[in-house]
Amino acid sequence: MKQAKAADVHVVDEGFLDDVGKSPTSVSQLIVQHSIAAWGSDVSFKFMNIYLSCHNCGPHSTSFEHRIV
Repeated sequence: MKQAKAADVHVVDEGFLDDVGKSPTSVSQLIVQHSIAAWGSDVSFKFMNIYLSCHNCGPHSTSFEHRIV
């Protein structure tokens, strides 16, 4: 838990895994709803950064392949 807090990573309860496949709620909202820790940076901002970094490099880019390995 100390490492998660230091990295500002969200910690969620097990119910998150049940709801993520069944609920029409967005993943970012589910993370907030199931959070069991007081820390964690803005979820929407994290997802946008991940999307933009993957979108900008394209599927045939060498940097993209290194990111998913």
